[in-house]
Amino acid sequence: MLRLLIAVFSAFFLFAFLFPSRAAAQEYRTDYRAEYILSIENNQPKTLAKFTIKITNLKSDVYVKRFTLTFPESFPMSQLKAQDDAGEIQPNLVKNPEGYTIELEFTSPKIGKETANTFYLQFEQKNLFQLNGNVWEIILPTIENKNEGDYQVIVNIPNRDKKISIAKPKPDLIQGGQIYWSNPKTKTVYAVFGEKQIYRMNLVYNLKNQAFTPVYTDIAFPPDTLFQKVYVEKIKPEPTLTYIDDDGNFMGRYYLKPREEKVVQFESDVEIFAFPREEVRTTSSKRIAFQKRYLLNEAKYWKIERPERFSQLKTVKDIYYFLAQNFHYDYSRVTQNLGRLGANAALKKPDQVVCTEFSDSFVAMAREQGIYAREVQGFGFSQDSQLRPLSLVQDVLHSWPEYYDETANLWVQLDPTWENTSGIDYFTSFDLNHIAFAIHGKNPDYPLPAGMYKTKDTRDVSVRPSQGAPLEKSRLSIQNVKTAKRINDTSTHTGKLTIQNLGNVFAYNIPLAFHAKNIEVSQEQQSILALAPFEEKEIEFYYKAAKNARWTKGSIDVTLGEQTSTADIFILPYSYNVGIILAGIFITASLFILVPRKLARKRSSHP
Repeated sequence: MLRLLIAVFSAFFLFAFLFPSRAAAQEYRTDYRAEYILSIENNQPKTLAKFTIKITNLKSDVYVKRFTLTFPESFPMSQLKAQDDAGEIQPNLVKNPEGYTIELEFTSPKIGKETANTFYLQFEQKNLFQLNGNVWEIILPTIENKNEGDYQVIVNIPNRDKKISIAKPKPDLIQGGQIYWSNPKTKTVYAVFGEKQIYRMNLVYNLKNQAFTPVYTDIAFPPDTLFQKVYVEKIKPEPTLTYIDDDGNFMGRYYLKPREEKVVQFESDVEIFAFPREEVRTTSSKRIAFQKRYLLNEAKYWKIERPERFSQLKTVKDIYYFLAQNFHYDYSRVTQNLGRLGANAALKKPDQVVCTEFSDSFVAMAREQGIYAREVQGFGFSQDSQLRPLSLVQDVLHSWPEYYDETANLWVQLDPTWENTSGIDYFTSFDLNHIAFAIHGKNPDYPLPAGMYKTKDTRDVSVRPSQGAPLEKSRLSIQNVKTAKRINDTSTHTGKLTIQNLGNVFAYNIPLAFHAKNIEVSQEQQSILALAPFEEKEIEFYYKAAKNARWTKGSIDVTLGEQTSTADIFILPYSYNVGIILAGIFITASLFILVPRKLARKRSSHP
């Protein structure tokens, strides 16, 4: 946020203040026009800022002589030029602990009520405009204490075809290559151009069996979510099996011999979307029915003593803004592994928190109000550790909460941490910089996210933006359709088949169709909710002979996409089976009678 310092002169008094009081503000009005001209030169982003600052005297005996703007340290500037109504003036740029301060002084200011004096300021500024893979990202600090005047922010973009997907706050006008905000009230103006972002991930999992007996261990690969699509390129070595757990985590299982160490390498692309993926929405809404059994439970780190203290915080919005405004991020903890405080301790020490405490407190407080909530741990792509810090010490991971919106039937992501540190609105919409590694709804500390599987002090997470289109390989296979070879014409039987995902992406709402000849299948259409890459799932189905089908061949065709697998079955009449059974009983009984008689004859021949 920009801060201003104004010196006001009158015939009798000299006023100097950082935040003008209401009385002083009535002595003048300040109108701002902040225009940012974005450009790309040699594939590098540049931002030219042009400020017009108009100061109107509201009293005949008071006028403004000097004016100061302070910019955050995160946004250094250069090529500074300034003018007032009389011509060019010499600005004074000062670096201080608060950031960069520009001091301006009018050459010969006009005096008198309703007279106006104007500064024209121009400079190049860094870190406002970023090129991140497929998207452009803009973060603009706004002016604080605007003295009852108008404030307009204008952004000029170099490519009119690049559409804005996220804007916080919402622009008042988009016209051609210009975007307008009038009187923004947030600490920053934030905008993203592009509807999705692609990252390249290289993750390392260091596994070690400390026991003297063999064990299986499960690890969490980055999952598919409503806003995230994973394209697996390599898992080496491959897991014994993969599966999707209750929270939707992508789990891989490994066998470890006694005292064995194993290094697992995971490489993939991940696509992050600004809008929910429709193919995942159905799966998510069906899965929530089971998840609701535990999403209101207390758990380690998600407990609050005397929750009635916060009973006035009844909605998601109440809880979110309470944390964003009352917690204070402790940057000193970023480099110290001091452990996770949990919600209860965080609420007692709100000035000693990092991202996990924001998330834990949100989950605990939301669940107290009957709001289904959970935590996500993963990677936050950040180019400024002050604006958007990463707090989980090992491999600088990040944490944020989600809540389930029962009206929209989807999980909504929030980030009170980054709103607290940057002023960016993370309540009404999200960004494209959050990559989920592990979802915690049932347990707050299981499964561990990538970057937390360590045997030594190593860097195990590499994430970078990518412009290349991910390679999608979709391949599902039907295997092992199992039925009886012969059935009778009255009984119902159970069949089984296995579906395997041999592709590199998650498959959703997989339709299976059963077509039978002389056979009735209880459910001709089935759907598999989701399959992770390399996952196998066994499906049961029930079948019986069609009416009046006997002494004939039947078949069941199972179709998955363009694949069909056939099971042939011979149908016998029930009476035939009964006859065989009775014949078997008769033969068995005869043998039992015959054998004793022979033994009796042998005994009689040897008195």
